[in-house]
Amino acid sequence: MRGWPVAAYWVVIVVDFASAIFGLLSPAQLIVPMVAAYVVARYGPRRQLWLTAIPVVPFVVLWLANDGPAWDAAMLVGIYGSCLLLGVTVADRRSYRQAKEELARASERNRIARELHDIVAHNLAVMVALADGAVASAATPERSTDLMAKVSTTGRQALSEVRQLVGLLREDSRSADLDGLVDQVRAAGLHVTLTRTGDAPRLGPGVELTIYRIVQEALTNTMKHAGPDATATVRVHYDVAAVEVEVVDDGAGRAAEESASGHGLTGIRERVAAYGGSVDAGPRADGGWRVNARLTVPS
Repeated sequence: MRGWPVAAYWVVIVVDFASAIFGLLSPAQLIVPMVAAYVVARYGPRRQLWLTAIPVVPFVVLWLANDGPAWDAAMLVGIYGSCLLLGVTVADRRSYRQAKEELARASERNRIARELHDIVAHNLAVMVALADGAVASAATPERSTDLMAKVSTTGRQALSEVRQLVGLLREDSRSADLDGLVDQVRAAGLHVTLTRTGDAPRLGPGVELTIYRIVQEALTNTMKHAGPDATATVRVHYDVAAVEVEVVDDGAGRAAEESASGHGLTGIRERVAAYGGSVDAGPRADGGWRVNARLTVPS
């Protein structure tokens, strides 16, 4: 009946009426049409649902014409309508669940895309900075060799993170190592200061990873746009109900519009919004760029 609910319904109705005409009466003649009506409401196209009322009208008319109790007819119509309503409700709940599952899958795909963007963009920026430094230090073989070794290390780290993301498709709190991130950026030539204030509450891996990605994206943009002599300050402040993350650089703030509209900052806003927070990013009045994010700590 699921494959052809409307056709099955009409077969049941025809058999039911034929049985009544030939005097073959049984409780099944009332129950089976109701079950068939439920199946139409549950699996059939909604636009054809009204057709299920067609056989009910002549049945009620004949029932009343033969002095059948009006209360019995009303009860029958009520039960029949309840079967239709139950089928529609179950179908709607199933559609809602499917839509919710599809939304969850789309959200997961977006999360994975953001993770890949953050990993690739940050590590490529570090590798480019290291390679530029190696070229500039060509006259000093030891320095050049050291920088190229760091390029290799950064590349391997990026590959490891990508494999981890694609292989596990889950957040890993081990990635949320701010000190390691800052050390990596310093090795690429950017002077970075990291300060933490307040008493850090117990944070879940999702919040820790969000903080990490905010800092990573902000420092990546600093290396891309702030100029060769820029410095950056990362400040993380903890309190009982929230975490505030601020990354400030003193560069020229070049390509401000490009930075503000890129996928990285969009990803930051989406991540922070998931924790009921807000993001403020833009050029500073005295030069440079500032990213400030505030996340609500789940209780």
